[in-house]
Amino acid sequence: MLSNEQIESLFIFCEKHFVKYYEVQLELVDHLANAVETKMDKDHKLTFEKALEEVHRDFGVMGFAPLVSEKQIAAEEQSRKLFWKLFKDQFRWPKILGFLVLTVAMFTISKFDLSIFKWSFVSIMIAGCIIEIYSVLKIHILLAQTGKKFLPGKISEFVPCIFFPFYVFYFPSFLDKNFLSAVNSTSSTLFYSILLSIFIIMIIAILQTISSAKRSLIKSFPEVFSVT
Repeated sequence: MLSNEQIESLFIFCEKHFVKYYEVQLELVDHLANAVETKMDKDHKLTFEKALEEVHRDFGVMGFAPLVSEKQIAAEEQSRKLFWKLFKDQFRWPKILGFLVLTVAMFTISKFDLSIFKWSFVSIMIAGCIIEIYSVLKIHILLAQTGKKFLPGKISEFVPCIFFPFYVFYFPSFLDKNFLSAVNSTSSTLFYSILLSIFIIMIIAILQTISSAKRSLIKSFPEVFSVT
């Protein structure tokens, strides 16, 4: 049975070998501890340090890198799947009523005054950007307070990708001085009304995804987050 000091040294060993994420460290330390104990039981002359060297060598030339990469990819995939699930849920009854109300409201505004419609769109896009940044920063601050890194912290890497088309392809068109003359048909205003509603729904889904990740972390590692 390894001592607490030896277990702690395994965490330090993982850190030195570029395993930064706490979840991966826990899994790896458990594996290393069992493997080291097995080797030391088979050879009583084998020291802890030597046994650890041999176990690490068993991972091959790449060391822990493949495992870390696998965990990162899995975490990113899980976050994306959760986001799209929450996004699609917004189009199921009765939540779809929110989408319909938003679309009708924006379409009505466009028929009332295109200028108000334009600046409503711009304002919501800017507000959405601020909300994205704030929500991502909030979870990063929470994680930073623990002094540890967690895989859900990588959620910030796929959030910009989701909203990239909105800000690159559509947002600039609303700032174009010729926008009001270009968008003067029912089909155009309906299209942009639906587009803006989808954008708002995506913001809601992102907030839900981040909130879900936060709850999952706190539930999985209460001993870490209880001190924050």
